[in-house]
Amino acid sequence: MAQLIRKLKDRELQRHDILTTETRIGRDETNDIAIDNPGISRHHASVRWNGREFLVTDEGSQNGLFVNGQKATTWTLRDGDAIQVGKFELVFTLAGGRAPASLPPRDGGPAVGKVRNPLPTVAVTAEDVKRMMAEAESRSRASSADTSSTAGPPTLRASGTNYKGLAIGLGLLVIALIGVTVFLIVNR
Repeated sequence: MAQLIRKLKDRELQRHDILTTETRIGRDETNDIAIDNPGISRHHASVRWNGREFLVTDEGSQNGLFVNGQKATTWTLRDGDAIQVGKFELVFTLAGGRAPASLPPRDGGPAVGKVRNPLPTVAVTAEDVKRMMAEAESRSRASSADTSSTAGPPTLRASGTNYKGLAIGLGLLVIALIGVTVFLIVNR
């Protein structure tokens, strides 16, 4: 049986059996091999069995497809070929050493056993967090200046620290962590 062995930095992560005439690879969860990574396009590549050989084809990906270190749009796969998508490597292997006599066609729907992640992928850089914190602090200062003439409890400040902006930033971080946790649980 043909397989694609997903690796990251020479560490095997998962083995994917090729069970139909088309195996789709990409970031979107509807792919047969879904890899949530920003360097991989939603529909990055596909491996097809034409009855004689396996072909890997770039499906118009943003960062391209590489096989054995060479950029490719279509490539006839041989046992041991390394397909590079993003920072991941998919090693093609014919377990048992021979190609299958036939494979059933792909049904066109989502891959069997895949659960669609209801949460979008969110990438937040350190610069994004700093910018959001600065915006929150700026809004907080503007609102405290507007309300400083009214009676009420004073704004909490210690050594120029804006606790409201800090709370907003920490809240965003907690929401991001919850999203990652839910994603990991759903994709177990």
